Amino acid sequence: MEVGDFGRARFPQEKKGFIGGIDTYGRIKAIEKKFVLFEDNDGYIYLVERENFGFTECEFKSKIK
Repeated sequence: MEVGDFGRARFPQEKKGFIGGIDTYGRIKAIEKKFVLFEDNDGYIYLVERENFGFTECEFKSKIK
């Protein structure tokens, strides 16, 4: 896992007392000791604790010709 890698990210999310999860594709923007900054394909930015961040690297395939 390195800055700039594209892939599938999975991590928990808590909102208004409800615990759910995020499962999305995007790119890693920054990696620090305790956190990962991740931007999904829709432009949403997430700051996730590194211990809760699951990432599977994928090959980016553009559908634009």
